[in-house]
Amino acid sequence: MKIQAANRICMKKILAILAVAGSVSLCQAQTVTLNSFNEPGNENVDTAVYGSTASAQFSLTGSTLTISSGSFLNLWGAPIAVAVWDGAAGTVGTELFALDITGASNPSGNLYNGTFNGAGSLTSGQITDYGADDLYLNITTVGQGAFSGGNANGEVRGQLVAVPEPATMSLIAVGSAAWFAKRRKKA
Repeated sequence: MKIQAANRICMKKILAILAVAGSVSLCQAQTVTLNSFNEPGNENVDTAVYGSTASAQFSLTGSTLTISSGSFLNLWGAPIAVAVWDGAAGTVGTELFALDITGASNPSGNLYNGTFNGAGSLTSGQITDYGADDLYLNITTVGQGAFSGGNANGEVRGQLVAVPEPATMSLIAVGSAAWFAKRRKKA
């Protein structure tokens, strides 16, 4: 009886260590790519022709979503906002928090390049949406010339897709194997 109790305590410690190690792996930075084809209702041919695009690193640690190393290239309009939104792919969602545009230039006289970053806190429901790939980055622009109306719904967009790191899957496999081996010895 004492041996079984000691084995249960040992197994609980192993599973706790695996859970902590697995959660650390989920915090590693991932990349999101934004483009005009991801933006619902974006029928602006100019953004597609000029290859408007953006990318950023993102990570979730606890309830803080951090967006870093963000950059955009060839935006047809001047960037006025970069934000994280809550909404499924193909839908217009709700803005959660704005990011800082840390640099924006217009080197060619027509197309904008720049950088952005920032962080914000998520509620438990928003963390659930993050896990379901229902959060996205959106860059809103003000237009110029033939595109003077801008794109109030966003020029480029990209869903934040949380992909478990390979180490997480390995830890889950090792933990499951240890648990099954322990259960088998009992029987």
